[in-house]
Amino acid sequence: MTPTPSTAGDARWSQATVRFLFVYFLLAFPFGEVTTELAVLAGLWDDDPLFPIYRTVGSLVFGVEVQSTEIGISDTAYDWLRCGANLVFASIATVVWSVRAKGRPVHPWLQDGLRSAMRMILATAMLVYGIGKLGESQFRVPGCTTLLQPVGEFTPPELLWCFMGASRPYTVFTGWIEVVGGILLAFRRTQLVGALWTAGVMTQVVALNICYDVPVKILASHLLFLALAIAVPDLPRLVAMFWRNQATQPADLLGPWTRPSLRRAAIGCKFAWLGLVAAAAGAMVWTRHQEDSAQAPRGELDGTWEVTSFRRDGVVEPPVLTDAARWRRLTLVDRDFLRQAVATAMSGERQYWILQVADGAITLRKPVAAAGDMPTPGDVDGVLRYTREGDRGLQLVGEVRGERIEAVCRRIERTDFPLAARGIRWVNEPPYMR
Repeated sequence: MTPTPSTAGDARWSQATVRFLFVYFLLAFPFGEVTTELAVLAGLWDDDPLFPIYRTVGSLVFGVEVQSTEIGISDTAYDWLRCGANLVFASIATVVWSVRAKGRPVHPWLQDGLRSAMRMILATAMLVYGIGKLGESQFRVPGCTTLLQPVGEFTPPELLWCFMGASRPYTVFTGWIEVVGGILLAFRRTQLVGALWTAGVMTQVVALNICYDVPVKILASHLLFLALAIAVPDLPRLVAMFWRNQATQPADLLGPWTRPSLRRAAIGCKFAWLGLVAAAAGAMVWTRHQEDSAQAPRGELDGTWEVTSFRRDGVVEPPVLTDAARWRRLTLVDRDFLRQAVATAMSGERQYWILQVADGAITLRKPVAAAGDMPTPGDVDGVLRYTREGDRGLQLVGEVRGERIEAVCRRIERTDFPLAARGIRWVNEPPYMR
């Protein structure tokens, strides 16, 4: 028997859905998590221009007083208030628009343009995050300081970042998954499979953000919402094919773009935008790679050092875990973009300084922090003369905060840790589980 063809070939939202999505999309994205963050980074504005309205709505409707105007990718009380207010605004606007329309349909250009804009916003996010994972921009390989930290001291987001960064192959795999989703979304012929693909990807991301308390739940949920909204117009065709086992009509991929000149112009703009996004994301990844790669310029003392012997004012101090004065580790960051020294006591407390290394001496300066700026060097807190003993040995002698310090240190390498050194082994005899 020949299956009955389905007539579900016209992939469109309902009129009320178009109106709701249009209003919510304008509120959530041009003034929301994605484009507002880009505008802040570009210096176009420093605050949400709609903050006074949202503050008033929060006070009158929700009974919430929001003081913080900080915007960006976060889950602050203001972000949640803005999300709830946008839902209210979009619902009211949909009712008013529908009543005033008196049965007139939404213009085809509005529906097609809205879906195209949603596709490009979502494709951009997928490409940026995916390229960031490919280039180790989002999840860095955990360094010695992270590897030495007890698991119980990690916050849930820090544990997730360490878990992802510990396996470069897995991070690269997830990066390609997101890049493929972004590419599929960019073209009309593959927009449906791209939306379904990305919905699966973002469902996993939303679950991780919720379960590990990563403060980008709203942004991730919005991206998942975009993927589902893009796929909804094709839902009747999917139901006809996969549930009813019926043949279905092909979707109209042209829409109102019937003039060849308009289609060529749109394709040119799309490729220009995708090229700009890929170039910007690639530049960000390259900059981070130059800073963090093994070939990046760094001082000879850069790294984490275990303090094997410690004298303070001539008295040898044994490594007692409750001692808040005896150093356990000394982390020195001597790179072009950051120069910092961190002394970790046996009890876990840390002291921070701005690091200067010159003429065989380490100068420790108090960090002077200014709001929104990197700390600047303050008064000298200590000076330590150093002597190298081979590749992994270091002796320090000097004064810090009025106390004479003598320390013998051994460099800790990432390869000292099974998490960093083991890698992938196809044959495991016996299984490596402890």
